[in-house]
Amino acid sequence: PLLPHAATVPSDSRLAARPEWLGRVDEALFATLAALTEEANAAGRTLIAHALLELLAAPVVTSLIVGATRPQQLRDLVAILDAAS
Repeated sequence: PLLPHAATVPSDSRLAARPEWLGRVDEALFATLAALTEEANAAGRTLIAHALLELLAAPVVTSLIVGATRPQQLRDLVAILDAAS
């Protein structure tokens, strides 16, 4: 059965294109995302900016591979990195 959150999946997202991935989604995942969103908001960041900057700050991370599927996503990621440097 689909979770109630499935209705909020953007129509142009990877999840919308691959509905079988919904089988991997559960309420615990949404609770974790909600907590991370609160943490990002408290830091004055978007969730993606928070995730990117936290990963880059980790001493064991030497590089990141991002999966931008649209040009605007790539521009947003570059802007996050520019603002952080």
